[in-house]
Order: sequence, then structure tokens, then C-alpha cells
Amino acid sequence: MNAFCTCPDGRAGSYCKHRFALIEGNQSIVVSDNAHEVEEISEMIMGTDVEAAGIALAEAMDAVERAEEMLTKAKRDFARALRK
Repeated sequence: MNAFCTCPDGRAGSYCKHRFALIEGNQSIVVSDNAHEVEEISEMIMGTDVEAAGIALAEAMDAVERAEEMLTKAKRDFARALRK
């Protein structure tokens, strides 16, 4: 499966939030008149390495978000401890 995007990252062949959004089924990112076809993308990638890579990416993004929340809390707790 090939997916291309004209954004700078897409043109460079790097991770592109636009392609990821389409794979997630996010129609709001579509600027053409074929947003209704986004649902078909999910069906096309089922059972492929694209689906597996997308799942792994989403899990990693969730882990990063949780780690950032933990870091923010730890910094706040550290700052409070220094004020005691």
C-alpha cells in the first residue's frame, strides 16, 4: 500500500500526521471532495503491516503522553519540595 502527502514530511517520506489521521479514519483532515472514502482506508489496511505499524505507533504515542504527564507532575512535586 502506498500513501502520499504533499506536506513537507510526506514529501520527504517521513511520518506524516495527515496520512496517520486518514488511517485512523479522521475525515476532518481531508481537503478534497472524497472524504466519504476515508472509511474504506480502514478496511483496506486490515491485517496488513500498515495496520500493525499504526497500532504500534498509536500505543507509543499514548506512552509518550503518559510519560509527559508523569514528568510534569514530577517537576511540580520537585518544585514544591524545594519550597518547604
